[in-house]
Amino acid sequence: MTRTTDAVLLCLAVFWLSGCASKALAPHPEYGTPQSLLAMLRQNPDVQVQQQEGWTLAIDETHQRIWLFTPPTHAAHPAALKRELVEQEGVLVVRTGVLCGAPQPVCDELLQETERVDEILRGMLPGAE
Repeated sequence: MTRTTDAVLLCLAVFWLSGCASKALAPHPEYGTPQSLLAMLRQNPDVQVQQQEGWTLAIDETHQRIWLFTPPTHAAHPAALKRELVEQEGVLVVRTGVLCGAPQPVCDELLQETERVDEILRGMLPGAE
């Protein structure tokens, strides 16, 4: 990973872990399916696509956005999670979006899984109760 990518990931991680994550918002309809979205992101020279532990990450530093695509073995596959740093009412928050091709209950579980991970990681921060 490049230093810039490391910085973007660190920034998103800090805000993700700091309790600022908002509720999920549906991505724009023009994204189509998770597969077509990934194909579109691969065409964008400003997006770095990489594999980590079976997941595909598409890192868009320009828009402070990371897309995470489920591995084929995941119950929600094909699915994509969008985590982006945005300003809301003068506060930076990480907004989550889900584009999921699985049945709705499985997609809901994917979102709940990210919320549980957020809670666990926030509990690991210094000063967390």
